[in-house]
Amino acid sequence: WYERFRWCYTSSGLLVVGGRDAQTNMELVSRYLGENDLFFHVDLPGGAAIVLKTDKGEPDDESILQAAIAAASFSRAWREGLSVADVYYVKGSQVSKHAPPGLYLPKGSFYISGKRSYLRVKLVICVGFQKTPDGIKLTAAPPGAPMLYSICLKPGPMGKEEAARRLKDRLEKWLRENFNKPEGLEVLEESAEIGIDELVRIMPPGRVVIVE
Repeated sequence: WYERFRWCYTSSGLLVVGGRDAQTNMELVSRYLGENDLFFHVDLPGGAAIVLKTDKGEPDDESILQAAIAAASFSRAWREGLSVADVYYVKGSQVSKHAPPGLYLPKGSFYISGKRSYLRVKLVICVGFQKTPDGIKLTAAPPGAPMLYSICLKPGPMGKEEAARRLKDRLEKWLRENFNKPEGLEVLEESAEIGIDELVRIMPPGRVVIVE
């Protein structure tokens, strides 16, 4: 179900899921945000709703940091070329689609009750292959998330299409060199081609620089 959204697994195996727009933000919160999950959002208007699925346990600090980096990176902060941003997070039980009586809630917004926790994080996302319970998949994840191979991006001057073409060449080269290796890459086709549109779709919302 999560592949309709932005997604990745953290270093401890917890699932991070993010909306792609106002509609999927609302769907994610309405259908998939549990009371004990954590909800993340950049401290700015315009950003992905990010949910860290906690499996009803207490998430580790590294997973919380990775989810916060995702919330900062998939937001207006990236489009504006910021290098850092503040992100808040709360429990799912603190998030509502409806404001209390007498308060107006703009369409596509959420009402947060109670105390918020804040983190200031750098904007950086790595595009590559992650091993999941459903096989090896292409995704975008914060640094520290377990990736078989990835290339990291930060806000920069390069257009997304140009960056996607460069990523495509390097990712496909790695696939060719690692097909039938022990990591389980046999689930991918040896001649697998990665679409430019697919890469653009998973990249952050703005211009980039490839981190070498």
